[in-house]
Amino acid sequence: MRNSYKVGIIVGTYNSEKYIIPLLLFFQQLTFNHHIEKIVFVDSAPTDKTVDLLKEYKKDSHNSHDINILRLNANKCYAYCLNQGIDAFGQDLPNYLLFSNADVIYPPHYLDDLFEELKGYESCNIGIVGSSVLVPIDKEK
Repeated sequence: MRNSYKVGIIVGTYNSEKYIIPLLLFFQQLTFNHHIEKIVFVDSAPTDKTVDLLKEYKKDSHNSHDINILRLNANKCYAYCLNQGIDAFGQDLPNYLLFSNADVIYPPHYLDDLFEELKGYESCNIGIVGSSVLVPIDKEK
């Protein structure tokens, strides 16, 4: 993976206020944090404080990410939200796009390991889909 690669993150949300800040903090702690070009949150007709929390986080001077917040007026399906997020990048799509739900709890190095594994494949078109990561635990240790 070249040193100048860019990562975009699209998060579909719906009434996700209790998950949103932990997810943002997780993104900030990633080893490849400086490669994250933009994080787009697409909130599907929320009735909670998700958008307010995102706006507050966005104003924080310690935040190093370009954050876009799209608030939909109607509750739409997840795929629709992701497509809206892709459109928010316009013609400047990054090398890699990560699609995430707001309520995902990633293992500590999961995304770092995923992007490390993608090294050497930048000339390929790759799609990775996953719903859960199972980590074997050695009970003997």
